[in-house]
Amino acid sequence: VLAHLETLRVLQDPQPLNGHAALALEAADRAAAEVPGYPRALRYAARLLADQGRQEEAFPRLAEALRRRPESITLLLALDYCARTAGLLDVAGAARDRMDRLWSGAPVPPPVAFTALYQGHADVFAASLQEDPGLPPDGFLAFYQGYAYLVEGRREAAAARFQAALAAPSTEAHVRALAQVFLLQLKGDSEGAAKALDALDRSRVGLQVPDGEFTMTMAEAAGFLGEEGRAMDLAQRAFSQGFTCSDWYRRSPLLARLQQLPRWRALLQHVDARRARLAAAHRPEAFGL
Repeated sequence: VLAHLETLRVLQDPQPLNGHAALALEAADRAAAEVPGYPRALRYAARLLADQGRQEEAFPRLAEALRRRPESITLLLALDYCARTAGLLDVAGAARDRMDRLWSGAPVPPPVAFTALYQGHADVFAASLQEDPGLPPDGFLAFYQGYAYLVEGRREAAAARFQAALAAPSTEAHVRALAQVFLLQLKGDSEGAAKALDALDRSRVGLQVPDGEFTMTMAEAAGFLGEEGRAMDLAQRAFSQGFTCSDWYRRSPLLARLQQLPRWRALLQHVDARRARLAAAHRPEAFGL
């Protein structure tokens, strides 16, 4: 419970909380030591490490836990997240495949298929963004429905879903802020969108658990605004925060205009090098997949 609470604090509190990321990880590791392979504890630990660009430290923990509990959906979710942010889409895809098989017949859909998006299957990603009609509106899903429409070039549909994300009480503050950036640009208010992105960027300076995957989405927002320099800076920051999914750096349609720039190609060399080093050390079979 302590790991859970401290993880929520460092992920959701807008102010940097010095020492709380370490406290959360220590609590998760203590829980896993008390009950070896404890899925929830390992999921918190993996999320904390991945969001600090420390996937290499998460992988041995997850491999050991999966040897004990190979059919734990919680562990497979954690591995999917760590592997996709590290660019190991073969590992993430294998984790996702097993999870989908285990999920078969469940009354609710499986979690959002970000790995499929990074693999180039935007249709699978979009299909995974299902809402339960019996539950209140989900701001997270509404945002990524808008994002999926934007990736497909469906601007009007994207605007409607970003508006829904702003209206949903459950939308987290940073997701709400990025929805506002996209929506303002879609409405033709480029100046307002740029100011909103500035404010979001400032609010995330100094976070202990910065979440490189979300920073990459901010880079895509900058690309959508036509701010190539800012997009480059944010993508560089996403890399420094551990987001090394080289496939998505190349595939994202919102960053297409950067692909031929010398600075972008230099960044890709670093992303590719780190991803290759991780891929050489962590294969699907190491996790029993």
